Amino acid sequence: MTNKYEKITLYRDDEPKPLTFDGKQIGFAIDRPPDLLTWTQVSLFKTKGRKYILYLEHLTVRSGEPTWREPIVYDTLNDVFEGFERRFGDFAYYFSKKIQKQVKAAGIIIRGDKVA
Repeated sequence: MTNKYEKITLYRDDEPKPLTFDGKQIGFAIDRPPDLLTWTQVSLFKTKGRKYILYLEHLTVRSGEPTWREPIVYDTLNDVFEGFERRFGDFAYYFSKKIQKQVKAAGIIIRGDKVA
């Protein structure tokens, strides 16, 4: 993760055109089971325009199992975690807690959305 803004391109399954923006990654978590054939990773980005993008990726090398990618844009960090946990429930809990620790360690306050 970096403190500098850079051009970022995220691919998405529901659109032929990728999402491109100036931003920086502020959080990342991965769930990689022992079989290593399928896993989920979640990245959190802050855009230069002060939006937040949660990027969900389910990746697999298993034949016949779909891979999917989905960027979700939020206005505030509070919206990110509330929306993620509301939409994905227990699945989101592990990822949300890990990313929140990284965001706080970077000096970013989640409630009120101000940089410390």
